[in-house]
This record gives sequence, C-alpha cells and structure tokens, in this order.
Amino acid sequence: MKPLPFTEKKLLMAGAGGVGCEVAKNLALMGCSDLTIIDYDLVDESNLNRQFMFDSDAVGKFKCRGIAKKLNTFFPSIKVSTYTHNLFNTQFTLDFFRQFDIFIGALDNIDARNRLNVIAHACGVPYIDGGTVGYLGQAESFHTAEGTGCFACLNRQKTKTSIPVCTVHKFPHKTEHCIAWANSKYNDKLFSEGATALWDKIFVQEIRDVQEISPIFCQEQRPFEEVFDPRVSVTRKDMVQPLNITQLATLFHDAQISLNEEETEHSKVHFISAAALIRMESFRISSIPFVEMKHMVNAVIPAIPSTNAFISALVCQACIKPQFQAFLSFPSHRNGVSASVSSGPPQKKNASCSICQNNAIVIDIWSMTIKRADIIEKLRERGVQNPTLLQNGNILVDYDIDDLNASLQVNDFFFTCIDEDDDSDDDSDEDNIDKMYSVVFNYLDRNRRMQ
Repeated sequence: MKPLPFTEKKLLMAGAGGVGCEVAKNLALMGCSDLTIIDYDLVDESNLNRQFMFDSDAVGKFKCRGIAKKLNTFFPSIKVSTYTHNLFNTQFTLDFFRQFDIFIGALDNIDARNRLNVIAHACGVPYIDGGTVGYLGQAESFHTAEGTGCFACLNRQKTKTSIPVCTVHKFPHKTEHCIAWANSKYNDKLFSEGATALWDKIFVQEIRDVQEISPIFCQEQRPFEEVFDPRVSVTRKDMVQPLNITQLATLFHDAQISLNEEETEHSKVHFISAAALIRMESFRISSIPFVEMKHMVNAVIPAIPSTNAFISALVCQACIKPQFQAFLSFPSHRNGVSASVSSGPPQKKNASCSICQNNAIVIDIWSMTIKRADIIEKLRERGVQNPTLLQNGNILVDYDIDDLNASLQVNDFFFTCIDEDDDSDDDSDEDNIDKMYSVVFNYLDRNRRMQ
C-alpha cells in the first residue's frame, strides 16, 4: 500500500508547552492539514517570554486552545482539534488513538512519555519524542512495528530523593520537607473538603498533635487559626517577595476552589506551593517568594527558547524522515552561541523491555467491569498460559488466584502482563524465562464521546 504523503496524515501532539508551540508552528509551515493537540495546562504569564504562540490575552486559558487559535489565524486551511484532558483520561480509548498516523510527544514528564509510548506500540504507529532541559535536548523516533526499540528500552526512570516520613510529617526543617508534605495533602485529595474544615485539619490540629507528642522540641511551632480574608488580594508583583500569612491563606483558598472546579496543573502547583509556604510559617522556616516556591514545586530548570527551536525542528524532520535520533547541546553557551548536534540510527530493541519485547495484546471489552476469569481466558486465547496482569507494578489478576469469578473494575486500558514459565524447576534452563507483554483493553462502547 502506498504510504500517505505527509500533508495528508493525521497527527497527534501531546503537550503544548515550549516544545509543543514550536512543533505546532513548524508542522503548519510544512503543510500539515490535520493536527490534534492534547494538553490540560493553562497559560501562565511566565510562559510568554518563551512560548511564542501565546500572548497576554491567552493567560489563564488552555494552552492547546491558544495554539489552535493562533494556527487558525495564520493557517486557516489547517484543521486543529483540541482536548483539554490529561493523557491518562479513560475517555482516550484505543479506537481514538488508532485514527492517527504519527504521535508526537512534547511532554515534560516520564509518566506521560511512557504512556504515549505504550499507546504507540499497541497501535503500531510511529512515536516521535522531543524534550529539552536547559541547554540540552533530544529528538527520538520509535516505530516498534518496523523493528525499532521503544522509549522504554533505555529504562528511563524518575530519580527521587528519599525523605524520612517522620521528618516530613512531624519535624520538618527544610523547604523540601514542606513541599513533600503539601504534595501528600494534594495526593490525598484533601482539597475536596470544606475550606474551614481543611484549614483547621492541616494547619491547626496537625500542629497541635505534634506539639503534644514532643512539646519541648515543638514549642516554637505555630498553629494558625483561619486567617482567610476575602478582602485581601495578591498581585503578581507581591508574588516575587515573601508573603504574609493572610496573603498565603488567600492563595491557598483560591487554589482549593479551582481544584474543586477542575484539576489542572496550574491549580495543583498553586495549592501545593501555598500549603508548603504556610507549613514553613508554622515551623518557623525562613520563607521564600511564592514564585520561587512554584519553581521548586515544578523542579524547574530554566527553559531556553533556542533549545526548544532546535529540538522542534528535529522532531518535525523525523515526521518526514523517520527512524533516527538526535541529541543537542550548547557546550559553550557561556561564551558564545555554538551548538553541537549528534545524530544516529534509532534506538535498538531491548530484549528485556517490558513494553516492546513482544507484540501488544489487544482485548476487546464492552464493560468497565470484567470477571477475572474472563480476562484469564482472553489472555490464554492469545498464547499467554500463566498470566499475571499488573498495573503500575501492582497485581490486578493472577492466574492461580482463588476467586476467579470476582469482578475487576477497570479504571484504565493499558497494563503489563507476565507469562510465568512453570514448565521447569531448573533456573538454569534458558527457556525458563517469564515473558512480558503490553496489554490493552479496547473499550467498544460506541456511545462514549469525548467531552
């Protein structure tokens, strides 16, 4: 079958930040006729100096819609669709992704990249990933259907610094401890509680509980009674210097309201930042400006527009000339503007990769509730004799579990499956190796529609 020309292909781009803005502009200039963008982040004023698809009118609005508006202004013939959802939203079914010819990742975190990588492998669609960190960047193309490796073949992992739990919750003495504490409150979805009840719970009662446990060590801690004042406003100018407790209470209150309306990255960062700064006030840790705290919460490394432009160009080149990888650096950025680009063949397949060592297994489902026995049967029909289904490392279904008639409530479509080799007790047998597969549940409810 003759391949489609680039101008007739349907492209999906996940991410609408610094790299995404440049990629979208380049694709339009190259003649792209159909582009879909997924991103749920909002434009912040701090984005305007490097994300050139946005202007001051776009601040506070969805990034993907801002890009679509700009593209339609200058390139009226291009069709741009936008989805303001997280890539992990279950409304994005396999059928949704199968309509595209190329996936482009302009993402800023490993979890989302791994997600798009699994989807690309299951759909047999090329995945082009671009990313930057300061003066460094990379553009890589993967197409497992053509024999290349995938994004996961290098086993890229997030690096985390371990902080003792007791330090975070009882005896914080650093900014990082307060950020970890605030992040735990966000992950526990405490923002869904009433404003006064939440404040009393985490900023008053928690402090008093710690004081009772260790009154001598904690005698300097300050539980703050509700100090929210609706008459207090916080400007962007205020945020570049340390705020008082009433100003912080205003930001915390506003972030909580925003999160209850819709969870966005913007409101999440504001919630964690405000909570961490109030925690610092309680434990008499030297405060920092709100803007600086936001950068710490995001683990921000300054974005360089030139790096974004270089990497975006390489990503777009990969859309036409697939199967290559390139790495960019500015080795002498302190003394000049020279750039170094190294390129080579695509990533080779890793024989131990949990994603692409075997073909993805697609299982059709008509309900979000499935019997475990049905899952086992469907996997065995596809040659997996002793299946164990996992999600994020947690076992969901095991082939020798007692109650196979129990039902499983599906909250995702993408899983990993291990086929345990029980044929031999000899660990030295080379054939006695557990096989791993990517498993995708293809939800067939045709009445579901994207919001």
